[in-house]
Amino acid sequence: MSINTFPTFAGTAWDIKKRSITSTAIETSASGVEFRTGRWTAPLFEFDFAINYLSQADKVTLENFFAGQNGPLTAFYLSVPNDAGSPYLVRFLDDQLEVNQMMNQMYEVQGFTVRTVR
Repeated sequence: MSINTFPTFAGTAWDIKKRSITSTAIETSASGVEFRTGRWTAPLFEFDFAINYLSQADKVTLENFFAGQNGPLTAFYLSVPNDAGSPYLVRFLDDQLEVNQMMNQMYEVQGFTVRTVR
């Protein structure tokens, strides 16, 4: 099975926020001393997207890609410009994708989040 790559939209500006996620177990003894243990050897990353303008064709491409991945079921590659760790293997975080129509054949996506997988 081949792994899909998130589509690019020519001439489209999008905001991307990258968040690093770690997991730490914290235990406190009766004397109040804390013991911390890192559960993961490497962090996960979340990316929040906002796409300010999509044409009709780009909207259809994004909706078909989301449906083809079955929402968060199937992982895909995400290439982030100017990021040394790119491409990332990610999944959609939510089961829904909200696309708003601003004008006739002009759309925007307020936000969706993807998370890296191992």
